[in-house]
Amino acid sequence: MFDVVFPKGNEHEFFELAQQLGWKGLVCVYASREEAARMPKPPRGLDVRTAVLADPRKAFQLRKQGILTFVQCSDQDRAVLERGSADVLFGAEFTQPKDYAHQRGSGLNHVLCELAYKNRVAIGFSFSSILESSGSQRTQLLGRMMQNIMLCRKYHVGMVIGSFANDPWKMRSSHDLQSFFVLLGMHPAEAKKALSGL
Repeated sequence: MFDVVFPKGNEHEFFELAQQLGWKGLVCVYASREEAARMPKPPRGLDVRTAVLADPRKAFQLRKQGILTFVQCSDQDRAVLERGSADVLFGAEFTQPKDYAHQRGSGLNHVLCELAYKNRVAIGFSFSSILESSGSQRTQLLGRMMQNIMLCRKYHVGMVIGSFANDPWKMRSSHDLQSFFVLLGMHPAEAKKALSGL
């Protein structure tokens, strides 16, 4: 099982806490290939992989070169999914300013999910985005995630869950993440697979 984190020169703190929380591995996401290449050597017993947080317009080239590629949702989502530019597309819940009368503006729909399935792009769900929200924004975010989980299941889209933390103290154990996303509507087997999907 792998957690997804965004280190900023604090890799050793992430490595140490990941081992304390019982993680077998980490995916460290960096802003560029050069940053990823400078990642310090991880401790023994912790499987650490690197990924690049890519601009939607440049992601296709990186994925074609075999680099694990994350793309944050934007107004370019359809183009990213049509080309299969990313391994993981995340943050869909933040792309719409408000919800509609009869459904949530969750950032995904049946067309995008069909494209994600066809081009093998997984949808990422970030636990730290929930930690950083509060009040009505948190309520809205949880509802949007629930809707996106239902859409991903309906269209057989791969899902990736993780802390997506930029600070080690926002990490949680795999059991905590699994339990939380089961509460949001994932089946236990789906949540387990979403932690191992990279």
